[in-house]
Amino acid sequence: MTLTPGTKLGPYEILAPLGAGGMGEVYRARDPRLAREVAIKVLPEEFFEGEERRQRFEREAKLLASLNHPNIAAIYSFEGIPSSSPVSPTRHVLVMELVEGDGLDTRIASGPLSLEESLFLARQIAEALEAAHVKGIVHRDLKPANIKVTADGRVKLLDFGLAKDMGARGAGDASASPTRSAGLTVAGAVFGTAPYMSPEQARGQDVDTRTDVWALGCVLYEMLTGRRAFEGESVADTLAAVLMKEPDWAALPERTPGTIRELLGKCLMREAKQRLHEIARVRIELEEAATVLSGSAVSSGSRSFTFEEESSFSSPRLVQLTSAEGVEEFPCFAPDGASLVFSRDEGGVRRLMRLDVAAGEEEALTPGGFDEIQAECAPDGRSVYFVRSREARSRLEPNDVFGAYEGGDLWVLDLDSRRESRLAEAAFNPSVSPDGTRLAFDASWGGPRRLWTSDGRGRNPRQASDDASEAVAHVRPRWSPDGRKLLFQNIERTKFDVRVADVETGRLHSITDDLFLDLQPAWHSSGRSVVFSSQRSGGLNIWSIPVDAAGSPAGRLRQITMGAGQDVGAAFSRDGRRLVFGVLRQNAELWSLPVDPASGRAGGAPEKVVAGTRENSRGCFSPDGAFVAFNSDRTGDMNLWVFDVARRAVRSLTRGSGGDYQPRFSPDGSRLAFFSGREGQPDIFTVRLDGSALTRLTANGAVNVNPIWSPDGRRIAYMSDVGGRLEVWAMDADGKGARALTDVGVMGHFLLFTPDGTEVVFRCPCSPPRTMRIRVAGGEALPVGDVRGGAHMSFSPDASRIADVVAHKTVWVSPLLEGTPEAVFTFEDPDVRIDYPVWSPDGRSLLFDRVAPRGGDIWMLEEAE
Repeated sequence: MTLTPGTKLGPYEILAPLGAGGMGEVYRARDPRLAREVAIKVLPEEFFEGEERRQRFEREAKLLASLNHPNIAAIYSFEGIPSSSPVSPTRHVLVMELVEGDGLDTRIASGPLSLEESLFLARQIAEALEAAHVKGIVHRDLKPANIKVTADGRVKLLDFGLAKDMGARGAGDASASPTRSAGLTVAGAVFGTAPYMSPEQARGQDVDTRTDVWALGCVLYEMLTGRRAFEGESVADTLAAVLMKEPDWAALPERTPGTIRELLGKCLMREAKQRLHEIARVRIELEEAATVLSGSAVSSGSRSFTFEEESSFSSPRLVQLTSAEGVEEFPCFAPDGASLVFSRDEGGVRRLMRLDVAAGEEEALTPGGFDEIQAECAPDGRSVYFVRSREARSRLEPNDVFGAYEGGDLWVLDLDSRRESRLAEAAFNPSVSPDGTRLAFDASWGGPRRLWTSDGRGRNPRQASDDASEAVAHVRPRWSPDGRKLLFQNIERTKFDVRVADVETGRLHSITDDLFLDLQPAWHSSGRSVVFSSQRSGGLNIWSIPVDAAGSPAGRLRQITMGAGQDVGAAFSRDGRRLVFGVLRQNAELWSLPVDPASGRAGGAPEKVVAGTRENSRGCFSPDGAFVAFNSDRTGDMNLWVFDVARRAVRSLTRGSGGDYQPRFSPDGSRLAFFSGREGQPDIFTVRLDGSALTRLTANGAVNVNPIWSPDGRRIAYMSDVGGRLEVWAMDADGKGARALTDVGVMGHFLLFTPDGTEVVFRCPCSPPRTMRIRVAGGEALPVGDVRGGAHMSFSPDASRIADVVAHKTVWVSPLLEGTPEAVFTFEDPDVRIDYPVWSPDGRSLLFDRVAPRGGDIWMLEEAE
């Protein structure tokens, strides 16, 4: 039965047909409950003849819904919807992610893809298949028509409708004889699409992961040649070609590397036992080939580098410029390119240093004693602009990891006289225009952090950027070589992107707008490309992208560095032949501080709970104290993990790009709420403790962050900037009934429900900031007593006290009713930063983040003479 636009299918409104096949009809539909469009596949009713078949299909649908990967179109639900048809009283549907973009078959129809694009897309397909195989799922119908490519180049695999559960035997186990799943498969039948079927699939035999390896080989061949690897005038002829013929290897482009030709041969071995067994091996070989194509490579220890063609680095040379014990960062070139100014950590604060690159000689530019960062050399070489802390021996810190700095002022140093002058208060990240007449910097003067410009002495400031949301910050401006644009870092809570502002008009446009951490951009001296640090390849490395005259992207991204540290603060020399950057090494661990449950005072030294070399952050206890959930990028993407306290073991809870942050257990311990950018902007999600039933609760295009459950588990409070300013909101635990609770702003990271569930406690960015409470039923926000901190509040188990961290160093406990706030523990190490304290259910410990640097040096990449 074909559905027409406007038809209601349960709660869904049909908008348009998208396609049809043996596995059902697919429609574009609107889900009014979450105000989003979805794809709905109406399944053939013969799949559900009998309760047993329906149950088995439902089990397999749930398995498919467990796939959680950015390159796989998500299945939201499997539903039986009442129908008015007497023949089919129930219509069974799969509700899926609606993917916008071109089908790969459509792109190939216009001709072969370039070698670079083919490898880029094939690698994403391999990553998606790898994620499915880990779950024990084989696609079995991989073909260009089931692959969408979005506008930003992201692959989305569709239609796992022919997928098969391989059971507990595991992916890639060639000795297993996987059982057929009677829901989506029929024993003895041949499913798939002839030109992409593996030989064993064409014979109707059992298949495993190697059938997807074969199909990926067919798809890669077709992208490179514009023609199918196996063709025939009929299905029978095509299957005969699959079983007996070889692809026309001569059709591959001449510049196809031997490694790719060899890989295709290994993917398309007719005997399954001779074929590559694991898709992970395919992915690795694709990555290696892409790396060779992207440019020359230079290795030094564990680091390797490639350079974009535009920068003309035909034979790059890597040089480590500094190696002192303290952290060295924030490098910039002097105009002549012969010397470098940077910050070095000495005794807990940083001072400005100058390095003669050729001679290796160093000198201190400032007396020291104050923290000094973010140096910028003037175009005439006579002065250096920088940011200095207001208080001696006080370290400047960002308000969040890679966030906006606070507590400093903008200064200038005359290099001849060594005279220092303060130019502007509470201003950061100075950048000098190419003609030396104007400054750009970021500041929170009367509102959210924005870009500002002034004359060369900090006078006549003018705001140079604005945004509709107060939750967005603009930081680290960099003048374009033509002096008309400002490149900057855009921060939307946990979403970090690179943008450009036109200095005269204030018009903004994006260079990146994706699910990856992109930060600290810089112009190439030609103005024709931009570099920035990004986590899009797992580590925090430097990437480059060509731009047009307006500063808009004009080509594909290229990875420049591929080290295991954090490559940040990139800056080019004036001639564009040298690139300098800092390599930082730090980690965030979860620690526990024993405390007296009655007073909150420290009862001993803190201890490690979850250690690691990457970020492990924002932990929380399950209600029974048996588990600690946290977010971590230990495998590349920032996802949720669970630590089993008794077994001292961790396991992953979510997967995929975008960043999953700040999990919070439901009162019964069965689910976690968190916020994530996996759908393109920060939204509230829930997931079960076993990793199933990943559910998006907000989809309003706003920033939705920092969820907390009500004590009865019926509501979730969170922060949202639907109206342009972050305020306290609440909704039912299923995402319905969302409404604003406050008409004042909210700041910080944590909200708290009172024990009776009637009020939400929050931190208001008032003047001065203070902690307040608001009734869920409505009313006026009222102040709470003297609470120190307020950005990361945590209730003691009896809700009589609030713990928080002040200045990222000291744990404070503040009584709610009577008594005086008390500092209960201070971390004396100046390099250590602590955050996000959470009280344990028994009140005997505080869990918190402990972030510490493990070194940092300045490196330079230059074109060899």
